[in-house]
Amino acid sequence: MPKYGANGTVTDIGLTTVKVRNFDNTITTIPTWALVSDAFINWSGMSASGGRRIKRQPEH
Repeated sequence: MPKYGANGTVTDIGLTTVKVRNFDNTITTIPTWALVSDAFINWSGMSASGGRRIKRQPEH
């Protein structure tokens, strides 16, 4: 969910928040209602197939 800076694996689901361990090992907390109201990409198929995600940063 780019809006929240989350791009990793869900580690904890609570009543009001969901914790995501990002690919850079940081933790992002997302309100649970955001998973219902906002769009997100499910990367579990990529992980299950042994694939990797490469994120490019534009040069400044």
